[in-house]
Amino acid sequence: MIWMDCFFPVIDRSVSILRLERELIQVSFRDF
Repeated sequence: MIWMDCFFPVIDRSVSILRLERELIQVSFRDF
């Protein structure tokens, strides 16, 4: 399953980006 090795970093990066966006949204809402 070589494609899994190529695919997992992409998923991990997108998940971390989504988590960062969610935290940013929470912080901006808290400021308002």
